[in-house]
Amino acid sequence: MLTLNNGLSVPPIGLGTYKIADSDGVAAIKTAVRVGYRLFDTAFVYGNEHILGQAFREMFAQGDIKREELFVVSKLGPTFHRSEAVERGCRLSLERLGLDHLDLYLMHTPVAARDLGAGNDRSEIDDEVSPVETWKALEECHRKGLVRSIGVSNFNEEQLEEIVNLGSIKPVVNQVECSIGFHQADLRRFCDKEDIKIMAYSPLGKPKFGKDHPFLQSGVLKQMSENYGRSPAQISLRYLIEIGTIPIPKSSNVDRMMENLDVLSFKLDKGDIEKLESLVEQKRSMNLDWLKASKYYPF
Repeated sequence: MLTLNNGLSVPPIGLGTYKIADSDGVAAIKTAVRVGYRLFDTAFVYGNEHILGQAFREMFAQGDIKREELFVVSKLGPTFHRSEAVERGCRLSLERLGLDHLDLYLMHTPVAARDLGAGNDRSEIDDEVSPVETWKALEECHRKGLVRSIGVSNFNEEQLEEIVNLGSIKPVVNQVECSIGFHQADLRRFCDKEDIKIMAYSPLGKPKFGKDHPFLQSGVLKQMSENYGRSPAQISLRYLIEIGTIPIPKSSNVDRMMENLDVLSFKLDKGDIEKLESLVEQKRSMNLDWLKASKYYPF
């Protein structure tokens, strides 16, 4: 377990649940719990909080797991950024998850959006709301006991520094894209200095046309894979753990889930970690294009 800057413990790896849905999603979450996952990451905008809630509720009732054994993360939707709406967004997530508190609640992006009403799937940027205004309302959710920890997602160093300087509670996590192919060296240095953990989404890159990310095909990684008797994906995830991040790979396949979780059973040599640093492409897989119209666009 790792320790956050507020003293709470968090598992060193978790399960990302983006696009996990329907009855298959409930089964996938239950399988993940049974093979050993305890950290689960979701978000209001994923539209699947109720899926995790159903799986947890059924497993609690069966005695398979206790609430206090799980570390559940969700994220504030961009249409709830106005200070008067933040608590409502938080309570909606709790209702869908069937929980009385979240272990970690993140501001999903520094960019707010206007609620255009039911049946409208178009997003409209709302730059009248600053990330600091939203953050202060998140602090109130924390004070009310709705969430045990608060943090951010997709924030750059400047935006994160503003939150640190103007807020009264320091973020415990900044969840961003981070992988061997895009290892966020500058942002990691800033977060290390401030004792803020990086939670790494897309830790294996974004597959294209059913193929692995190019960095998983590199000769360096393949040779290392043979040396350790591990898959390139396992080497990649272990690298992220070694550099102090918390990877949250996505999968609903039980074999892949177990393979990803097994990265806790070995370590990389310091020299190999340095070799893997050279594979960086400094190219994002996720650009969040809809945010580009905002003055708060972080990338």
